Amino acid sequence: MKKIAILILAHKNPLQVLRFISQFNPKLFDIYVHFDKKISLTDDVLAKFTAHQNVFLIPDEQRISISWGDSTRIKAEKILLDFSYQKSKYSFFILCSGQDLLIKKSTRLYDFLTANKDKSFNEAIDDTLIPEFKKRNELKYSKFRTSKSFVSKAARNAYKRITGGGKYTFPLFRTRFSKQFDFHFGSSWFEFNQETVDYIRKFEAKHPDYREGFKKSLNPDECYYQTILFTSKEQVSRLINRNLTYIDWSENGSSPKTLTTDDLKALDASDCFFARKFDEAVDSKVIQRILENTK
Repeated sequence: MKKIAILILAHKNPLQVLRFISQFNPKLFDIYVHFDKKISLTDDVLAKFTAHQNVFLIPDEQRISISWGDSTRIKAEKILLDFSYQKSKYSFFILCSGQDLLIKKSTRLYDFLTANKDKSFNEAIDDTLIPEFKKRNELKYSKFRTSKSFVSKAARNAYKRITGGGKYTFPLFRTRFSKQFDFHFGSSWFEFNQETVDYIRKFEAKHPDYREGFKKSLNPDECYYQTILFTSKEQVSRLINRNLTYIDWSENGSSPKTLTTDDLKALDASDCFFARKFDEAVDSKVIQRILENTK
Protein backbone atom coordinates (compact mmCIF):
# COMPACT_ATOMS: atom_id res chain seq x y z
CA MET A 1 0.00 0.00 0.00
CA LYS A 2 1.64 3.24 -1.20
CA LYS A 3 1.56 6.26 1.04
CA ILE A 4 0.61 9.79 0.01
CA ALA A 5 3.02 12.73 0.28
CA ILE A 6 1.70 15.96 1.80
CA LEU A 7 3.82 18.95 0.76
CA ILE A 8 3.39 22.01 2.98
CA LEU A 9 4.51 25.56 2.21
CA ALA A 10 4.57 27.37 5.57
CA HIS A 11 5.50 30.95 6.39
CA LYS A 12 4.13 31.46 9.93
CA ASN A 13 2.60 29.79 13.00
CA PRO A 14 4.74 26.60 13.20
CA LEU A 15 2.66 25.26 16.10
CA GLN A 16 -0.47 25.60 13.97
CA VAL A 17 1.32 23.66 11.22
CA LEU A 18 1.94 20.91 13.78
CA ARG A 19 -1.78 20.76 14.51
CA PHE A 20 -2.44 20.33 10.80
CA ILE A 21 0.15 17.55 10.63
CA SER A 22 -1.47 15.78 13.60
CA GLN A 23 -4.59 15.20 11.50
CA PHE A 24 -2.87 12.73 9.17
CA ASN A 25 -2.67 9.00 9.78
CA PRO A 26 1.11 8.36 9.86
CA LYS A 27 0.65 4.91 8.31
CA LEU A 28 -0.90 6.44 5.21
CA PHE A 29 0.80 9.82 4.83
CA ASP A 30 4.29 11.29 4.88
CA ILE A 31 4.57 15.03 5.51
CA TYR A 32 7.17 17.36 3.96
CA VAL A 33 7.43 20.95 5.18
CA HIS A 34 9.21 23.95 3.70
CA PHE A 35 9.38 26.85 6.12
CA ASP A 36 9.98 30.22 4.54
CA LYS A 37 13.56 31.31 5.22
CA LYS A 38 12.23 34.48 6.83
CA ILE A 39 10.84 32.53 9.80
CA SER A 40 13.17 31.50 12.64
CA LEU A 41 12.65 28.04 14.09
CA THR A 42 13.85 27.39 17.65
CA ASP A 43 15.39 24.08 18.65
CA ASP A 44 12.32 23.39 20.77
CA VAL A 45 9.98 23.84 17.81
CA LEU A 46 12.21 21.77 15.53
CA ALA A 47 12.17 18.95 18.07
CA LYS A 48 8.37 18.89 18.00
CA PHE A 49 8.47 18.27 14.25
CA THR A 50 11.26 15.69 14.23
CA ALA A 51 9.43 13.74 16.95
CA HIS A 52 7.10 12.56 14.17
CA GLN A 53 8.68 9.75 12.16
CA ASN A 54 6.59 10.58 9.09
CA VAL A 55 7.49 14.29 9.07
CA PHE A 56 10.44 15.62 7.06
CA LEU A 57 11.59 19.23 7.18
CA ILE A 58 13.41 20.79 4.25
CA PRO A 59 16.98 21.31 5.56
CA ASP A 60 17.85 24.86 6.55
CA GLU A 61 20.42 25.21 3.78
CA GLN A 62 17.74 24.43 1.17
CA ARG A 63 15.07 26.76 2.56
CA ILE A 64 14.42 29.93 0.57
CA SER A 65 12.65 33.22 1.17
CA ILE A 66 9.38 33.35 -0.77
CA SER A 67 7.93 36.59 -2.12
CA TRP A 68 4.33 37.02 -3.15
CA GLY A 69 3.67 36.84 -6.87
CA ASP A 70 7.10 35.80 -8.13
CA SER A 71 8.97 32.66 -9.13
CA THR A 72 10.36 31.96 -5.64
CA ARG A 73 7.06 30.18 -4.96
CA ILE A 74 7.74 27.76 -7.86
CA LYS A 75 11.29 27.22 -6.60
CA ALA A 76 10.01 26.26 -3.13
CA GLU A 77 7.44 23.90 -4.63
CA LYS A 78 10.15 22.24 -6.71
CA ILE A 79 12.30 21.82 -3.59
CA LEU A 80 9.41 20.03 -1.89
CA LEU A 81 8.59 17.87 -4.92
CA ASP A 82 12.21 16.87 -5.52
CA PHE A 83 12.87 16.17 -1.84
CA SER A 84 9.78 13.96 -1.43
CA TYR A 85 10.18 12.27 -4.84
CA GLN A 86 13.69 11.14 -3.94
CA LYS A 87 12.61 9.83 -0.54
CA SER A 88 10.05 7.29 -1.65
CA LYS A 89 7.41 6.28 -4.19
CA TYR A 90 4.02 7.82 -3.49
CA SER A 91 0.62 7.38 -5.06
CA PHE A 92 -0.10 11.14 -4.79
CA PHE A 93 1.68 14.39 -4.07
CA ILE A 94 -0.58 17.03 -2.47
CA LEU A 95 0.47 20.67 -2.16
CA CYS A 96 -0.96 22.52 0.85
CA SER A 97 -0.29 25.74 2.71
CA GLY A 98 0.72 25.95 6.34
CA GLN A 99 -2.67 27.54 7.02
CA ASP A 100 -4.68 24.56 5.76
CA LEU A 101 -6.62 22.03 7.78
CA LEU A 102 -8.26 18.76 6.90
CA ILE A 103 -12.03 19.09 7.23
CA LYS A 104 -12.59 15.36 6.80
CA LYS A 105 -10.72 12.43 8.32
CA SER A 106 -7.45 11.62 6.59
CA THR A 107 -8.61 8.04 6.01
CA ARG A 108 -11.48 9.38 3.89
CA LEU A 109 -9.02 11.42 1.83
CA TYR A 110 -6.83 8.36 1.36
CA ASP A 111 -9.78 6.19 0.28
CA PHE A 112 -11.00 8.84 -2.15
CA LEU A 113 -7.62 9.21 -3.85
CA THR A 114 -7.04 5.46 -3.90
CA ALA A 115 -10.37 5.07 -5.71
CA ASN A 116 -9.20 7.74 -8.19
CA LYS A 117 -5.57 6.72 -8.47
CA ASP A 118 -5.49 7.26 -12.24
CA LYS A 119 -6.62 10.90 -11.86
CA SER A 120 -5.02 14.19 -10.83
CA PHE A 121 -6.88 17.18 -9.43
CA ASN A 122 -6.48 20.90 -10.08
CA GLU A 123 -9.13 23.57 -10.51
CA ALA A 124 -8.85 25.45 -13.81
CA ILE A 125 -9.25 29.19 -14.09
CA ASP A 126 -12.52 30.33 -15.67
CA ASP A 127 -12.03 30.90 -19.43
CA THR A 128 -13.31 34.47 -19.15
CA LEU A 129 -10.23 35.31 -17.08
CA ILE A 130 -7.69 33.88 -19.54
CA PRO A 131 -6.88 37.21 -21.34
CA GLU A 132 -6.19 38.87 -18.00
CA PHE A 133 -4.07 35.95 -16.80
CA LYS A 134 -2.06 35.77 -20.02
CA LYS A 135 -0.89 39.31 -19.28
CA ARG A 136 1.01 37.85 -16.34
CA ASN A 137 3.47 36.14 -18.68
CA GLU A 138 3.57 38.74 -21.46
CA LEU A 139 5.41 41.38 -19.44
CA LYS A 140 8.55 41.47 -17.34
CA TYR A 141 7.53 42.26 -13.77
CA SER A 142 10.13 43.48 -11.32
CA LYS A 143 10.06 42.60 -7.61
CA PHE A 144 8.69 46.09 -7.00
CA ARG A 145 5.70 45.29 -9.18
CA THR A 146 4.96 42.00 -7.39
CA SER A 147 4.72 43.56 -3.92
CA LYS A 148 1.34 43.80 -2.17
CA SER A 149 1.93 47.39 -1.05
CA PHE A 150 -0.45 50.13 -2.21
CA VAL A 151 2.33 51.89 -4.13
CA SER A 152 3.31 48.65 -5.89
CA LYS A 153 -0.28 47.86 -6.83
CA ALA A 154 -0.68 51.34 -8.30
CA ALA A 155 2.58 51.00 -10.24
CA ARG A 156 1.55 47.55 -11.48
CA ASN A 157 -1.83 48.82 -12.72
CA ALA A 158 -0.19 51.77 -14.44
CA TYR A 159 2.34 49.43 -16.07
CA LYS A 160 -0.50 47.28 -17.42
CA ARG A 161 -2.36 50.30 -18.84
CA ILE A 162 0.74 51.66 -20.55
CA THR A 163 1.52 48.30 -22.16
CA GLY A 164 -1.96 47.72 -23.59
CA GLY A 165 -4.46 47.42 -20.76
CA GLY A 166 -5.56 44.72 -18.33
CA LYS A 167 -6.35 42.09 -20.97
CA TYR A 168 -4.06 42.93 -23.88
CA THR A 169 -0.38 43.58 -24.39
CA PHE A 170 1.07 45.57 -27.28
CA PRO A 171 3.36 43.22 -29.30
CA LEU A 172 6.33 45.52 -28.62
CA PHE A 173 6.18 44.70 -24.90
CA ARG A 174 5.56 40.94 -25.11
CA THR A 175 8.43 38.80 -23.83
CA ARG A 176 10.01 36.17 -26.03
CA PHE A 177 9.07 33.57 -23.42
CA SER A 178 5.36 34.42 -23.69
CA LYS A 179 5.42 33.42 -27.36
CA GLN A 180 6.94 29.98 -26.75
CA PHE A 181 4.13 28.19 -24.92
CA ASP A 182 0.36 27.89 -24.92
CA PHE A 183 -0.20 28.94 -21.30
CA HIS A 184 -2.90 27.40 -19.13
CA PHE A 185 -3.94 28.47 -15.65
CA GLY A 186 -5.33 26.91 -12.49
CA SER A 187 -5.28 26.78 -8.72
CA SER A 188 -1.98 26.96 -6.85
CA TRP A 189 -2.99 23.86 -4.88
CA PHE A 190 -2.99 20.42 -6.43
CA GLU A 191 -3.32 16.68 -5.94
CA PHE A 192 -1.07 15.09 -8.57
CA ASN A 193 -0.63 11.33 -8.85
CA GLN A 194 2.74 9.67 -9.38
CA GLU A 195 2.38 9.49 -13.17
CA THR A 196 1.61 13.20 -13.40
CA VAL A 197 4.65 14.11 -11.31
CA ASP A 198 6.77 11.78 -13.46
CA TYR A 199 5.61 13.66 -16.55
CA ILE A 200 6.34 17.06 -14.96
CA ARG A 201 9.87 16.01 -14.05
CA LYS A 202 10.55 14.60 -17.53
CA PHE A 203 9.29 17.83 -19.12
CA GLU A 204 11.52 19.94 -16.87
CA ALA A 205 14.54 17.79 -17.74
CA LYS A 206 13.77 18.16 -21.45
CA HIS A 207 13.18 21.93 -21.18
CA PRO A 208 15.82 23.20 -18.70
CA ASP A 209 15.04 26.85 -19.53
CA TYR A 210 11.30 26.53 -18.85
CA ARG A 211 11.40 27.53 -15.17
CA GLU A 212 13.83 30.37 -15.94
CA GLY A 213 11.23 31.87 -18.26
CA PHE A 214 8.91 32.56 -15.33
CA LYS A 215 11.43 34.63 -13.37
CA LYS A 216 9.83 37.91 -14.43
CA SER A 217 6.23 36.65 -14.63
CA LEU A 218 3.45 37.54 -12.21
CA ASN A 219 1.91 34.72 -10.09
CA PRO A 220 3.57 31.96 -12.15
CA ASP A 221 2.52 29.30 -9.58
CA GLU A 222 -0.98 29.45 -11.11
CA CYS A 223 0.39 28.61 -14.54
CA TYR A 224 3.61 26.62 -14.25
CA TYR A 225 2.28 23.07 -13.85
CA GLN A 226 -0.90 23.59 -15.85
CA THR A 227 1.07 24.65 -18.92
CA ILE A 228 3.27 21.57 -18.66
CA LEU A 229 0.34 19.18 -18.35
CA PHE A 230 -1.49 20.67 -21.33
CA THR A 231 1.39 19.63 -23.57
CA SER A 232 0.10 16.06 -23.18
CA LYS A 233 -3.36 14.85 -24.25
CA GLU A 234 -2.93 11.89 -21.90
CA GLN A 235 -2.25 14.16 -18.92
CA VAL A 236 -5.20 16.41 -19.78
CA SER A 237 -7.50 13.39 -19.98
CA ARG A 238 -6.66 12.39 -16.42
CA LEU A 239 -6.79 15.92 -14.98
CA ILE A 240 -10.00 16.57 -13.05
CA ASN A 241 -11.10 20.20 -12.95
CA ARG A 242 -11.76 20.28 -9.24
CA ASN A 243 -10.10 21.81 -6.21
CA LEU A 244 -10.15 19.57 -3.12
CA THR A 245 -9.54 22.64 -0.94
CA TYR A 246 -12.37 24.87 0.29
CA ILE A 247 -11.41 28.52 -0.21
CA ASP A 248 -13.61 31.56 0.37
CA TRP A 249 -12.85 34.48 -1.98
CA SER A 250 -15.98 36.42 -1.02
CA GLU A 251 -13.97 39.35 0.32
CA ASN A 252 -12.56 40.00 -3.19
CA GLY A 253 -9.04 40.51 -1.90
CA SER A 254 -5.67 39.28 -3.14
CA SER A 255 -5.84 36.63 -0.40
CA PRO A 256 -8.79 34.44 0.63
CA LYS A 257 -10.89 35.03 3.72
CA THR A 258 -9.50 33.82 7.04
CA LEU A 259 -12.05 31.24 8.20
CA THR A 260 -13.67 31.38 11.65
CA THR A 261 -16.31 29.52 13.64
CA ASP A 262 -18.90 31.41 11.56
CA ASP A 263 -17.80 29.28 8.61
CA LEU A 264 -18.22 25.88 10.27
CA LYS A 265 -21.63 25.24 8.72
CA ALA A 266 -20.27 25.89 5.22
CA LEU A 267 -17.26 23.68 5.92
CA ASP A 268 -19.48 20.85 7.14
CA ALA A 269 -21.54 21.08 3.95
CA SER A 270 -18.50 21.13 1.65
CA ASP A 271 -17.40 18.06 -0.31
CA CYS A 272 -13.79 19.26 -0.11
CA PHE A 273 -11.18 17.53 2.04
CA PHE A 274 -9.07 20.57 2.93
CA ALA A 275 -9.86 24.18 3.77
CA ARG A 276 -7.84 27.35 4.01
CA LYS A 277 -6.97 29.66 5.40
CA PHE A 278 -6.93 29.50 9.21
CA ASP A 279 -4.99 31.61 11.67
CA GLU A 280 -4.73 30.73 15.34
CA ALA A 281 -4.18 34.40 16.16
CA VAL A 282 -7.54 35.28 14.57
CA ASP A 283 -9.72 32.35 15.70
CA SER A 284 -8.19 29.37 17.49
CA LYS A 285 -11.60 27.92 18.38
CA VAL A 286 -12.43 27.00 14.80
CA ILE A 287 -9.14 25.09 14.56
CA GLN A 288 -9.90 23.18 17.75
CA ARG A 289 -13.42 22.34 16.58
CA ILE A 290 -12.15 20.97 13.27
CA LEU A 291 -9.42 18.93 14.98
CA GLU A 292 -12.04 17.36 17.24
CA ASN A 293 -14.34 16.59 14.30
CA THR A 294 -11.62 14.89 12.26
CA LYS A 295 -10.06 12.62 14.89
